[in-house]
Amino acid sequence: MVETGLRDLERALGYSFRHRRWLEQALTHGSHREGRPDAEIEDYERLEFLGDAVLQLVVTDHLFRQHPTWSEGDLTKARSKLVSARPLAATARRLGLHEHVRAGASVLDRPGTGQARILSDVMEAVIAAVYLDSNDIHRAADVIRRSVLAVPAEAPRPVRRARAAKEPARRPAGRPAERPVARPAHARPAVPARPPVPVHRDYKSQLQDVLQKRHEPHPEYRVLRSVGPEHEKIWFIEVSAGARARATGKGKSVKEAEQRAAREALARMVAPERGGPRPPKRARRGGR
Repeated sequence: MVETGLRDLERALGYSFRHRRWLEQALTHGSHREGRPDAEIEDYERLEFLGDAVLQLVVTDHLFRQHPTWSEGDLTKARSKLVSARPLAATARRLGLHEHVRAGASVLDRPGTGQARILSDVMEAVIAAVYLDSNDIHRAADVIRRSVLAVPAEAPRPVRRARAAKEPARRPAGRPAERPVARPAHARPAVPARPPVPVHRDYKSQLQDVLQKRHEPHPEYRVLRSVGPEHEKIWFIEVSAGARARATGKGKSVKEAEQRAAREALARMVAPERGGPRPPKRARRGGR
């Protein structure tokens, strides 16, 4: 790595490392070490695990203190919009992390969500690197405030109620109905197009909201197994949600597998409420 590039990165983070090996590890993808068993620098996988926990704590604490009137569901949704893969990847690009990631060419050339997932993982690993290098969560929190929390959290949208249709005014007896005067085409105001409704894909937050409304314990996730090489692992996650719902999911990262497991758990919880298919009745003996 070029020394000047790391100094620029430290300036962007607002933190100077005492031990550069933490930063180098945070920027190293598993594919960079493939075929190089003698490589001294480890990949960022363990750092990402720690950084995710630090990031969740700092962002949750910030939202809790800054927005005392928001409900638990509002805080959960706001946190999700700050720490999910896409906004974290955007933060990583803004800091210039993408210019310093060490990975195989095939990995860096991945378009779309694959590259965004890698950059979001690197961002979390860098947060963990700051925490371990400084041995101070406040220094890590400073980096998070200058980067992730630089974008203000969106206020929860109030639920709109449908307006009751107005009854037409009664016409006095004997008076003919008035015909509306048609406006010429050039005088008609243009109807603005409705913006597309954003799709909420954070199934973990949705699952947590459902359980909170039912006054049930928070969902619990556990890793069942992982298969494949280090840089192409497939993770299998199981989630326990409520008294009955238990589901599994798989993905190229722990987060992706957790989201799919949460989506499956939601589907199983909602299906009985909507009158899902019932098991067939057993045939009675004797032809009755």
